[in-house]
Amino acid sequence: LPDSDANRTVFPYHTQEEFSRSPFPQARCVLLMECGTHVIFDAEITAVQQGELGSVLRLIERQLGPGMLLLCDAGICCNQVLLSARRKDAHVLGRLDSVSYKVPWVRLHDGSYLVKVYQDSSHHCGQELTARVIEYQVKDPSTGELSAPIRLITTLLDPKQYPIEALIRLYHERWEIEQAIDEFKTHLCLSARTLRSQTPQGVEQELYGLLLAYFAVRTLMYAAALQADWDPDEVSFVHTVHVIQRSQWRLMQASCWQRPALRQGLLHEVRQERVPARRLRFQARVVKRTRSRYERKWYAHLHAPCLKESFLDLVVLLI
Repeated sequence: LPDSDANRTVFPYHTQEEFSRSPFPQARCVLLMECGTHVIFDAEITAVQQGELGSVLRLIERQLGPGMLLLCDAGICCNQVLLSARRKDAHVLGRLDSVSYKVPWVRLHDGSYLVKVYQDSSHHCGQELTARVIEYQVKDPSTGELSAPIRLITTLLDPKQYPIEALIRLYHERWEIEQAIDEFKTHLCLSARTLRSQTPQGVEQELYGLLLAYFAVRTLMYAAALQADWDPDEVSFVHTVHVIQRSQWRLMQASCWQRPALRQGLLHEVRQERVPARRLRFQARVVKRTRSRYERKWYAHLHAPCLKESFLDLVVLLI
């Protein structure tokens, strides 16, 4: 964000130490995205020092409803999220840390098990619900080594209606939001420069404007995919942005009665570039710099193997 007095008051620097202070004030955006369409339909904008959990709970209260399923990572998935989602008649599938809910209450036939989740997890009191824990490992296709156990927790309890393999595959759809963030920041050029607004109100207005622009692009992509019976993932985001940029002059000059025909032309142009199905990929979680909790990056990490297996071929259930 621009380094103005007003912005520093509401959105302070990420670190305040004199010699390691971040160069600009920063804001934290917690996003709620629809996995199938990549549409970001709500966001919470706060100071970077504020944690994500409060923003997540406010998004749940505003947007979740019956029939919805919330996918979330280990830093967000906790008893408060599970209880808040169930109060809205929604369900949750998220990742657990390595120490929570280790003792089964009921062991199910597929290897998963049920646990009790309490509002006060320390004293096992307050509002409670039953959740299901799934444990598995992923085999490294290049070395054959197994990963550390991955643990999921969900409010979808029936192992027949919600098979364990389907939930494992579904959880990894959570990474779709990382692609959306890349599209939003890289291809809409959000990360290429700081925002222009010198006031906190202007910062929020500018961020919501960028989110609405992304929403408009994704809505056009979904409409194009729907007409051709494609998966929205098969429509190219970069190509769609270029189509919109080339068509701006026509849209500005068109009268109201010409716009439906122009829209159909846009949808046809968007479908001229089809993204192939994604191949299975693995990327080692290592870094080049030292003093990090991740392992150091070596030459072997630069060339990921070409994989022909499906993801579930590499999953080893912990039963």
